[in-house]
Amino acid sequence: RKGTSIWKTLKVPLNPPTVVRNVGSNMILMNLVGGIPIHKVIPRMSQAINDIRNNGKYWQIAQKYGIDSTGFSNQELYQTNEAWLDLMEEKHPLGDITRFFNMPNIFFKRLLKKGGDIYQFTESVGKTAVIMDAMENQGMDEVDAFHLAQKALFDYSLIPEAGRQFRQAPIGMPFFTFYYK
Repeated sequence: RKGTSIWKTLKVPLNPPTVVRNVGSNMILMNLVGGIPIHKVIPRMSQAINDIRNNGKYWQIAQKYGIDSTGFSNQELYQTNEAWLDLMEEKHPLGDITRFFNMPNIFFKRLLKKGGDIYQFTESVGKTAVIMDAMENQGMDEVDAFHLAQKALFDYSLIPEAGRQFRQAPIGMPFFTFYYK
């Protein structure tokens, strides 16, 4: 399972062409499913970035309903704790020499985490943009707007348990959720 999530991290957020394709696909889904007019997708994304940076109204709504736990990064990619990595960098339990030889491992894990964080940010921007447009232009309340964002850009946490097992299996279908949704 850990190997599959590391492999996915290398194949998606740490692969720039894949990130560009996914952002482009998300923009199309924001239009087709989310209802944002095609000429307003990029301006909405820009507004969403500002809303996220300023902890604005729409970002708070997204967080209130659990946006952080429903994205591709949180559900399918390798996760590590930043505080644990900091601790391993400062003082390794087996001493300074072991810490020195563990630095490439810590660097690799930081790289995986940073890639996942950036990818999660791109998903969050799209979902926040859908929420913003749904509330401002489509007259939806925050609950319906959040559900529309999850429908448009996938809630990766909502799949049957068999599908979750299938996407995590070493021999299975690692990107099952996309096909299922």
